[in-house]
Amino acid sequence: MKNPVVSNTVTSLENLHKGGYNYPFKRLCKNKITEGEKSYDHVYTFSSKHQIKYQANLIEYNIGVFAVKFHQKLYQKHPDRYKILTNKGDAIIVLKTIVAIMHDLLSQKDDASFAFMGMPLINEGIEKTKRYGVYKKFCQRYFSYDNFEHVYDHNKSFYMLINRKKNLNDIVNKIKKLAETELVDDIEIPKVNFSRSTK
Repeated sequence: MKNPVVSNTVTSLENLHKGGYNYPFKRLCKNKITEGEKSYDHVYTFSSKHQIKYQANLIEYNIGVFAVKFHQKLYQKHPDRYKILTNKGDAIIVLKTIVAIMHDLLSQKDDASFAFMGMPLINEGIEKTKRYGVYKKFCQRYFSYDNFEHVYDHNKSFYMLINRKKNLNDIVNKIKKLAETELVDDIEIPKVNFSRSTK
């Protein structure tokens, strides 16, 4: 069964699937979180053609922003789980699957915004990481500037898609505070300085 794509993205399933379909995914659960500004952890799983299992966590904050994270399930407890590569040549399909998962969440909550980091590879610095560059291209291709404000901090490899159904300045100010305290727990980001993308 094809995964849904909501109307407030620039893409369609046909565009998303050019060059290969995303992997089928399953919405596993929605866990309540009571710590800090977090409210829920939306957990998804999928497997690659190489039978590598992945877990995606879309952590919902009470301001309507979802922190997007994913890793190989085998390394779920590993401190470098977000840095480990498979080197199987299917990274594009994996990322298309993450985009499809974001679409699935948008079909449930059409005013959702998203935030993520392009985590550095082992022995790579935090500024303009390779992953950040790839993630940025995916965001620019699959999320409309008409419906999402694209804001980022190159120096921290931090990227956000802010839904235009929300108050932009309000969300940005709240995200700055969260980034200083708890938005990412795997790397220290004491301060972010956002810029905005244009077409």
